[in-house]
Amino acid sequence: METSTDRNTVRNFVISVMLVCLLVPAGAALGDETALSGERYIKAVTRFADTVIEHGRDTYGEKKSPVFVDGLHVKTFEPVRWKADNYQSHIMSNYASQQALMRTLDSLTALTGDVRYRQAAEDATRYTLKNFTSPNGLLFWGGHSAWDLLLDKPFGEEDGRKHELENHRPYYPIMWRVNADATRKVMETIWAGHIVDWQRIDYNRHCKMQQEYTPKWDAEFRDDIDTLLEQGDATRTSVLLRSMVL
Repeated sequence: METSTDRNTVRNFVISVMLVCLLVPAGAALGDETALSGERYIKAVTRFADTVIEHGRDTYGEKKSPVFVDGLHVKTFEPVRWKADNYQSHIMSNYASQQALMRTLDSLTALTGDVRYRQAAEDATRYTLKNFTSPNGLLFWGGHSAWDLLLDKPFGEEDGRKHELENHRPYYPIMWRVNADATRKVMETIWAGHIVDWQRIDYNRHCKMQQEYTPKWDAEFRDDIDTLLEQGDATRTSVLLRSMVL
C-alpha cells in the first residue's frame, strides 16, 4: 500500500527534476515567490509530460512506434535532427539518454494517479526492449549508439555497434516490469561484456554488440584486491564507480 512517505518521496523527486531541468521558462516557473508551492511545480511537470507525449513520439520512417525522440524544439516541437558527415539527416532515439524522462513519467503516475504517464513510459520501454536489441542482448543506446527513427536501424560509431554506458543510470525497475527476460539479458551482457578481469571486477567502458559474452558469476576475487584499490585511479574507478553503471 502506498504511504504518505512514498508520495512525499515521489513529490520531492518530481520537484527536483523540475528545478534541475528547467522544464518551463524561468519567469513562468518562478513568478511571485509567495505563490510557489508543490502543486505549481507538479502542474509544470505535468504540462511538460503532456507536451512530450503529444509531440515527442516516433512518427517518422516507415515504422511508427511509441518510443520518444531525443529532443524537441521548444517553439516548433520539431524533433532534433543530427547531421552526419555525409549530410544525411537523422532523427535519433537513444533510450539511455531518456532515463530521467522514464523516471519522471513513472513517478508522475504515482503522484497524480493518471495512468497515461506510466503507460507511455512502459510502452516506449517495451518497444525498445523488443526491437532495439543487438544479437547479444545489448540495446542500441548509450554513448556510441542509438536508433535512427528515419531509417529504422542502428546509428552511431561502428554503425552503432559499440556499446557504452556512462552516467546514464538505467531505470531498471521499469525495464524489468515490462520485460524481465530481455532486461535480465541486457544486465547480464553488460556485466559479461564490460568486465575484462572478473578477479578484480576490472571494467572496460566499451564492448561489442555482435560478440557473445558469458558472465563468470563463480569467479573469485583476488586475495590482494584491497591492495589493488590503492594502486591507481583506473582500478579504483573500475571497482567502486562502474558498479553504479552495472
